[in-house]
Amino acid sequence: MGERKIHPAAAIFLYFVAITTDILQLALAATSVIIPGVGLFIALIVGAFAWIILLVTFHHHNLPFTGRRALRFWIPAFVEIFGVGINAIPVWTLSVYLTIHGNHAAILAARGNN
Repeated sequence: MGERKIHPAAAIFLYFVAITTDILQLALAATSVIIPGVGLFIALIVGAFAWIILLVTFHHHNLPFTGRRALRFWIPAFVEIFGVGINAIPVWTLSVYLTIHGNHAAILAARGNN
């Protein structure tokens, strides 16, 4: 199955989910200073839901997670979900950016338009 370019509306949706998740996790990390543990637990749940939404959306657009694309998505997801205390870093947005733009680079390379 060939690579497809992500539709611009889907890219906007993916960025919206990622940026919203990062902002929520930053706010929840800040509340963990006031109420220890509660914000981090809720941030973990928010991160898990974001991971599911992003994964389903990427699969819907025929972007299987193999090779470098898998590393671009799974490592940041692992850091966000299991990296308690570093949820304030906008890793979801970086993950979406690298996955989308890595896909566009693969399409251009396949066409020979480097």
